[in-house]
Amino acid sequence: MKGEQAKNLSNKLEQKNPSCGCPIVLIVDDQDFNRLVLSNMSNLCGIKYKEAINGEESLNIIREYNTRTCCKGIRVVFMDCQMPVMDGITASNKISQMVSNLEIKAPNVFALTAYVSDEVKQSCLKSGMTDFLNKPIQFDKFKEIVLQYAQIMQRVETSLL
Repeated sequence: MKGEQAKNLSNKLEQKNPSCGCPIVLIVDDQDFNRLVLSNMSNLCGIKYKEAINGEESLNIIREYNTRTCCKGIRVVFMDCQMPVMDGITASNKISQMVSNLEIKAPNVFALTAYVSDEVKQSCLKSGMTDFLNKPIQFDKFKEIVLQYAQIMQRVETSLL
C-alpha cells in the first residue's frame, strides 16, 4: 500500500512541473543518518531533493534554486535546529529576510528536533518556520507535508497570475 501511495504522490507532484529537474525538498541536518532517512523517504515518493549539512549551506542551495525561472524552487525544507556552522533557527531567520527582501521565493521550513520544549517551539515559529516535527519523523507525516505544501504553493502562485 505504501508503494502505491508513494507513486500517487510522485505523480501528483510531477504534474506540477513535469519538465523541470530541480529538487522540491531540501534536507538539512549535520547527522548522516538523519539525512539518509529523509532522503530514503524522498526516494520512496519519487521526490527530487538536495541535502545540506548546516544552515549556511542550506542558504546557498535555497538561493540557487529559489531564484530560477524554470520552476517553483525548493518548496519544503526539513531543517535540523542544532547544527554546527549555522543552526536551523538562524538559517530560518535568514531565509525569512531573503524572502522579505524579495531575493527568493518562500519555501516552507519545518524544524526537525528531538527537543520539543515550549521555548524551542516559540523560537522555531518566531524565526519564520512553518511548523516543527519531532525526530524521528514518520513517513506518513513526511508524505503529508510534501504533498500539502507543494500544492499550497502551486495554488498561491497560480492565483497571483
